Amino acid sequence: MTSSAAAGLASNVARKPATPRLLFSNRSEQDLADIWNYIASDSVRSADAVHERIYQRCEKLIDQPLFGHRRSDESPGLRCLTTDGYAIFYRLEPTHVGISRIIHHPRNLPSADETFP
Repeated sequence: MTSSAAAGLASNVARKPATPRLLFSNRSEQDLADIWNYIASDSVRSADAVHERIYQRCEKLIDQPLFGHRRSDESPGLRCLTTDGYAIFYRLEPTHVGISRIIHHPRNLPSADETFP
């Protein structure tokens, strides 16, 4: 490879946007712990499985951030997707996908939005 071709390749790589990362708000981390504890009171194995499926669903947002539905009725820019009867509320930010809350789907949603530090 010539030096000019290598420089062109390097500049293309440098311009490629970084893959957004996944950040959980403090409240969403507490939501996950509460979900696990509630299910684990009956079955630790089931709690682990639900926790893993929720987390995997969140991870898919890194590659497909527009996958969820807009929930601007709750708060501008808020999006939501569901899994295992839980609603995962999130926002797309320039550097990350921010998980705001993880709430049992039928529950009223007084504050699904959570800001990040």
